[in-house]
Amino acid sequence: MKNLTILFAFLFVVTIKLHGQTVRRIDDPHLTAQQERMVFKRWGNFLPNPKSYWWTGGININPHYTLTWSYLAPTQNRRYRSGADIRPLGPYGHQTQRMGLNTAFKQFSDKYREYTDSIAKDATAELSTSSGLFSTLDPLWRLYYSKELKRLIDYDLESVVAPLSNNERVYLAKTGTINWYDEQMLMMQEKLNATFNQDIDRGSRIINYHNILMDYRKLQKNWMAKISLANKLKGIHDRWHDSKLPPREGFSRNGASDKEIMEAIMHRVNNKTN
Repeated sequence: MKNLTILFAFLFVVTIKLHGQTVRRIDDPHLTAQQERMVFKRWGNFLPNPKSYWWTGGININPHYTLTWSYLAPTQNRRYRSGADIRPLGPYGHQTQRMGLNTAFKQFSDKYREYTDSIAKDATAELSTSSGLFSTLDPLWRLYYSKELKRLIDYDLESVVAPLSNNERVYLAKTGTINWYDEQMLMMQEKLNATFNQDIDRGSRIINYHNILMDYRKLQKNWMAKISLANKLKGIHDRWHDSKLPPREGFSRNGASDKEIMEAIMHRVNNKTN
């Protein structure tokens, strides 16, 4: 069994070796020359070469060249030999031109890419400053205007009216000041929301913030003036009401005559002067 295995292995190796020897590599210089003509090396290598000697008078005596390229060759071959360089990868070949155009187009595309990238960066920067989606990220809003306008942002009429006294609340309600103040605050709050969410440039947005802040401060001054006026009117009313009351120490008749009342008044006056 062992000898049979060795025999089969030997026959297999011999078969492979014999089969490999039957394959010959074709190394035809004419095919190589045609390949070089069609690629990039050189155009003038038209094998077979003509053979002429001095004793032939310079006449070609190579029949292979005559039948392939010379006057006995087909017209197509003669035109091909004497024609222009048609190598795709030659100095002026189509593939060489295409590669040069691709290189030029790549340079142009790189320039356009840089230009479009710069436009995209500018657009992104402009969007970040003009879009209402990013208005909360504005440093001036975060550091100043959001704090100054916090009462306007969180405005609620009940929280404004609650600290008022009963007299102030009644007076402001009768004069319509509360409704006026509420309308002005809601209108101002609507303007602030529109400015905050609108897509405008940063400078215009900041100017709108400033104008709203000025109007808000002016409204608060008017509101405090109305409250102060209500307190002044209440003080005037109280003093006027007190002046209508009779003296606490006997200025009423209580059944006394005019003489008795006058004597009592003079008695108090004398006591105070003494």
